[in-house]
Amino acid sequence: MSLGLRRKLVRTPPEGIAANSYYLHLAGPLLFALSLSLQLTVTAFLLFGVSHDRSFENQVTVLGRLWVRPERDMALYVGGIIFSMVAAVGSAFWWRSRIVRFAKQAGEGTGRDAAKSAAPGNQEFLTRGAAAMFSAALLLGCLAGLSMGAFLLLLSSHFASHEFGPIYSSVREPLPTFDGLRLLVPAVLAVGCAVVELRSKKAGGILRPAPNGTAQQYPERRVRARGLQDLVGRVPSRGADRLLCWGIPAVIILVIAVPRGAAAWLAGRMLETDNLHHLNFFFMAPALSFAHGKAFGTEIFSQYGIGWPLVASFLARISALTYANLVCVEITYGCIYFIGLFFLLRSVFQNSVWAAIGVVLAVYWQIFTGMHRTGVPWTAPSLTLMRHSMDVWFFWALFKYQSQRRFLWLELSGVAIGLGIFFETETGLYLMAAFFLYSLLLAGQPVAQVSNLLYRRLPIGRPSDQKRAPGSQAGSTAIQQIGNLRYDEGSAKNAKGRADEGVRAPGESQPIRSAALVFVVGCAFAALTLLPLLAYASRGALLTRAFWRGWTEPLFLFGSWGVSAMPIAELPDVPLLSFICIVAVFLSVVIWAATRALHCAVTDGEALLAVVAAYGLACLLLFVNRSHPFYMWRVLVPFAAVATALLFQAAKFARTGASALLSGNPWPSPLLSFVLIGVVVLLLTKPEFRRYPSLASALFRRVNEPGLSLMSEPVDVAGLPDERGGFVQEFREVASAVRAIAPGGRDVAILDAFDTPIYCAAHAEPWSRNTPLFDMALTKSFIEEIGQKLMESPPRYVVVLGQKRLAHRDLAADQAWDFIRSPLYWVVTNRFRLRHTVASYEIWEKSDWPLASSEQQFYSMRLRQLIDLQSYVMDHCIVADALARRGETANAIAEYQKALKLNPDLPAALNNMAWIRSASAQPQYRDGAEAVKLAERACELTHYKEAAYIGTLGVAYAEAGRFDEAVAMAEKARESAQAAGDKQRAAKNQELMELFKAHRPYRDQPQMSEGN
Repeated sequence: MSLGLRRKLVRTPPEGIAANSYYLHLAGPLLFALSLSLQLTVTAFLLFGVSHDRSFENQVTVLGRLWVRPERDMALYVGGIIFSMVAAVGSAFWWRSRIVRFAKQAGEGTGRDAAKSAAPGNQEFLTRGAAAMFSAALLLGCLAGLSMGAFLLLLSSHFASHEFGPIYSSVREPLPTFDGLRLLVPAVLAVGCAVVELRSKKAGGILRPAPNGTAQQYPERRVRARGLQDLVGRVPSRGADRLLCWGIPAVIILVIAVPRGAAAWLAGRMLETDNLHHLNFFFMAPALSFAHGKAFGTEIFSQYGIGWPLVASFLARISALTYANLVCVEITYGCIYFIGLFFLLRSVFQNSVWAAIGVVLAVYWQIFTGMHRTGVPWTAPSLTLMRHSMDVWFFWALFKYQSQRRFLWLELSGVAIGLGIFFETETGLYLMAAFFLYSLLLAGQPVAQVSNLLYRRLPIGRPSDQKRAPGSQAGSTAIQQIGNLRYDEGSAKNAKGRADEGVRAPGESQPIRSAALVFVVGCAFAALTLLPLLAYASRGALLTRAFWRGWTEPLFLFGSWGVSAMPIAELPDVPLLSFICIVAVFLSVVIWAATRALHCAVTDGEALLAVVAAYGLACLLLFVNRSHPFYMWRVLVPFAAVATALLFQAAKFARTGASALLSGNPWPSPLLSFVLIGVVVLLLTKPEFRRYPSLASALFRRVNEPGLSLMSEPVDVAGLPDERGGFVQEFREVASAVRAIAPGGRDVAILDAFDTPIYCAAHAEPWSRNTPLFDMALTKSFIEEIGQKLMESPPRYVVVLGQKRLAHRDLAADQAWDFIRSPLYWVVTNRFRLRHTVASYEIWEKSDWPLASSEQQFYSMRLRQLIDLQSYVMDHCIVADALARRGETANAIAEYQKALKLNPDLPAALNNMAWIRSASAQPQYRDGAEAVKLAERACELTHYKEAAYIGTLGVAYAEAGRFDEAVAMAEKARESAQAAGDKQRAAKNQELMELFKAHRPYRDQPQMSEGN
């Protein structure tokens, strides 16, 4: 059965057609189909990627509404990939059918070798037809490049010539249908040009003989795989190669590692730029819970897998579990990962210089690209190699299996897959999908290679009875066959002859079964690795439904509703064009290998490179889901490997042509070294690298800036500015209070956006399964569930932000969390009694009285009402802000009035309403008296500590004609902004001071800003 299926799928070059010429002819149709498919896919992203479905809005909180972005990008991406592959392979088969028809027309019969049996006239027809075929294939390739270039130009010019007003939930408006259809004009023109050109040649279409006998034969150009001698330049000497083998890992350590104490400074920068959000989700919260005896899945929600939080939890046994130590874990594994990548590429390329170029590109994109101006690497572990930590070891095992055909390496590949799923579930599944593709490509190798799949210790591509020639490297290095168009015609003809005669070569009868066995063995060892680890992490709950539901929850939570998603249609131009190019490279490699596999001619190198490219396509799903410009560069380690491999092979072919032109003289050997030096210089001069406190930087300057540290024993989250002194003092007081009331660290619930760092400093156990608690409050049902848990099984103590506000707190952030805090605070005040206060926080103790069933129902109903009310208030504020930005002042005022009617003491709404009443460009909306009343109330609620609100009060005083008070408020706002380090706001209030001194009120632009 498997033999029959293989014979139906396998396609070999037609008889009489040189193999290399045949595959070169296929390149044109493949590129043409790929170009058109990519244009259609990208246009579909822009037209249909953004979903306007808002049916979920009554189920989510305001935070959930900001994070949940329905889109169709995932389905369009997968569908586009499948369509592109089907179209490309289909075009290759269609082109092959034309070649077969041409061969039949040229020969005297259809069952014999056309080239040998052709009459002299037919031989001339064969020659001319080959030239016509090559010309047509070249035409299709040129049309592919021209249409893609025109498409990219149209796309770029469209977004450059349109102004996009801000809308509720996106950066710019979705692409109009007409403009989207305009983008398909190059594709339509390319198809029309191809059809007219090909159909214009009669008597067999494109195979019509050229007139006047002017066509020439295009002979097959055979490229011999000569190993290292085909590289650009000469092979490094043994001493130079040894120097690179030790020097490149040393450079990697100097570039990535940091001196002692710098990890705490990095953690401090992460607090300033990210509020430790990503470290809490990836590492700290699940690690703290497991270290205190909780189980993953049932009692711990871990969004990014189990492995790294489990590793971090062991730090509590060896050293303190601190943010600085977590950063050290990232940096240490980063050094190991990239050193492993270097030696993998060196083994593949058999050249240290090429390996160095590949690893420097990977470091450049992975660590030092895609961050804010003040950001530092490792801030978001989910965007670093920690997200795909096992792929380099998987591909190393796969390469060794190709080289040696020993099941040991196949088993290690399965182990790497199991560890990949354990450490990061999503990318581990991508490794399994890549392994499945590899097993399919194995079935498409020449018969001699397929026959060796079931044997051990057999060289690649050689029958078991043929020994390897001494010193030959043609069969030992898989990458040396990448892109090599040579096909063993003799073995193919022999195999075909044996099949016709009913004789089967060893292993030929079961190629698909052999490839399936490879996949099964890998999956078996993946399961043998994964299941014991899951059993340990679940603390014995492996066989329960609750564990599997909890472990797979992130896959469904972040894949079904579009949590944290961003449509591709909203990307800026450069990332969008880069994304198209990257996908095109990956798809080209995969489609080429698939086409070769269907012809039973794929080499080991082509199969390995296609698997890496397919894995890269899968990793891009992380970017497709959340299409932020920064995120694309963080998943480009596979692209660095693929790009380096393609450049490596292009250099081989280019050098072959150059050597012929230069009468056999090789290119200058320093060229490749110059390329490596240039890439290293680009990395070292990158701004992101220059502000990173690496060991290399420590050689020339001091990398640790003095400042405050959030925790003192041991020092952690350091380098904070002096302006954060109040925050640091408050944090330490709260952590000490939590340690005092709960020496064992248990039964304390912290209801705050900064809960995880407090748990860490107090060595306490996180109370909720979903910690950080506020960041997970995406739905109303979640808040209701937390409230019910507080009522039904309350902890002994609750720490919550009280009504008192201090100057050092981020008031805007606190107000943003009020929609979560307020309903839960109501539950706390009704079910707990106040023990004491610590700075801005209140510590409540559990009450002793039980709840009757009627009281339970009343509290549940009231909690639900408060959640809905708070959501309605924030809804009105968000809509009002959007309307005000668009200049719809009357509608914005109406929405602010609705919000203030529901909650008269909402500072943000009071401030924005006061700004409109005092600074609107339209006089009918200005009212100085009302503006002063609203602005004074906003400042009273925030204790005159918020610079934006004080500045608004100054503008209101000026509108009311009270210019002396306006000058005083503008000066106070400037001083407050300077103390907070907000130079832009301070400068603006300085301008207002000068304006008010001249007794002139402030007037906003036609489209108002949010405040000053």
